[in-house]
Amino acid sequence: MRIQKPQTLCEAHAQRLDRGSVFLSQRVIHIDQRPDSKCVLSTTAGETFVCLRVIMALQMPAEHLDFTPLPGSFNQGLQDYEPLSFCYQTTLVYDQPWWRTKGLSGYSQSTEGPIWETYDTSSYDDGVYTLTCIVAGESGHELWNKNLIERRDTILTHLKDVFSMYTAIPDPVLRIEPKGTVLTRSISNITGPEGLVIADGWKVKGRVHFAAPGLKFMRKSHLEAALCLGSRVAEEIRTSVMSMEETILSKL
Repeated sequence: MRIQKPQTLCEAHAQRLDRGSVFLSQRVIHIDQRPDSKCVLSTTAGETFVCLRVIMALQMPAEHLDFTPLPGSFNQGLQDYEPLSFCYQTTLVYDQPWWRTKGLSGYSQSTEGPIWETYDTSSYDDGVYTLTCIVAGESGHELWNKNLIERRDTILTHLKDVFSMYTAIPDPVLRIEPKGTVLTRSISNITGPEGLVIADGWKVKGRVHFAAPGLKFMRKSHLEAALCLGSRVAEEIRTSVMSMEETILSKL
C-alpha cells in the first residue's frame, strides 16, 4: 500500500482492525468527561460512544466540536489567540504522475519558500494525478499578492528547480486554487489547511489527549508528524493505564 498522507495511514489501520472498531465517517461534535471516569462522545449522526480515553488528532480550536467541561487552558487560548502567519494550498493536476516514473514520492520541502512543501495527493484508482503545494509565510503572502500568471510561473519554476535534476517537468493541465485566505500558526492537513493551532504540546486535560501538530512540527512532513504524535500519545495512554493497574494491585 502506498501511504501518501495521514488520512491514508488512518484508513490502512482501520482495514486491519475488526469490522466496526473504527468509524471514519462519524464526526464527533461533543466530548463529555463525566465524573465516573468515562468520556461520552456524541456524533453528527446522533450516536454516542462511551470510552475511557479520547485522543484529539485535529487542530484546535475546532468550530464543530464542544467540550464538557471546557479545558481551562483551551479557554484561555481562545482568548489569547492571534493569527501568526499565512498559509495557502494550490493543487496541480497532470496527465500522468511524472514523479512516480522516476521513483519519486512527489514530496519536497523548502526552508525559504514561498512553497514550503509539495505532496502527492493523487487518486490513483480514479486516474487523477495531482501535486499539492503548500504556500506559507511572508514569502507566500507576497506570492499571493501577485497576479494569477505570475503566481503560476513562480510555482512551476519552483517545481522545476526542485525536481528537474531527476526528470523533465511537464506543465499541469489544470491548477486549482482555494477560494479564501487561510491564516494559521502551522501547516495543517493538506486536504484543507483550515485549522488553528494555539500552542505546541497540548498537555493531557483529564482523559483527553491532544495529538494535533504544533509549531515544532511545521517543518516535518505530515505523515512523519502524524507518526511522531501518535507514538507520543500512545505512550501517554500506556503509562496512564499502567499507573491504574499498579494502583489497583497496590490495594489488593
